[in-house]
Amino acid sequence: MATVLIAVLALWMLVVGVCGYAASVRGFVIALLAGLTANTVWLMVGLGASPVNPSFVIAQLAACLYAVCAFASGWLIGRMVQQFRAGRVE
Repeated sequence: MATVLIAVLALWMLVVGVCGYAASVRGFVIALLAGLTANTVWLMVGLGASPVNPSFVIAQLAACLYAVCAFASGWLIGRMVQQFRAGRVE
């Protein structure tokens, strides 16, 4: 089960990173909401956590920070690739 959760997290972060690479804020918001929804379902159904539980809130904040870091990394890589292509001698 842990392998599936890690794979889903990695896939989600890849999607958010691609949104950053493409500088798509709309895609980022959609992916963020989808990830937070999936995390909420997992926490409430899989673990039986309550939304008022402090651990629940921390888990949601951590997911938001994962998303922001993945988006920023994708955006930075996209900018580096763009500058590399612009400065290439032909």
